[in-house]
Amino acid sequence: YKTFDSKDMELDIGVLIRSGIIAPGSVLHFDPTPDLKSPTDAQIKSLTDYCKKLGITLVVSLTF
Repeated sequence: YKTFDSKDMELDIGVLIRSGIIAPGSVLHFDPTPDLKSPTDAQIKSLTDYCKKLGITLVVSLTF
């Protein structure tokens, strides 16, 4: 991703869950690259809440 966009990420995560690539109960780690603008708290919360609805845990590394 070039930007942290929870809507685009939600679509991709949903596909991965439905295809069985990511199983319920999994932990998804997001480690942004140094050139990626830091996501806002609202963006992180939105994506975290979405993942929780799907039964997975999102961990976002905010260190670069």
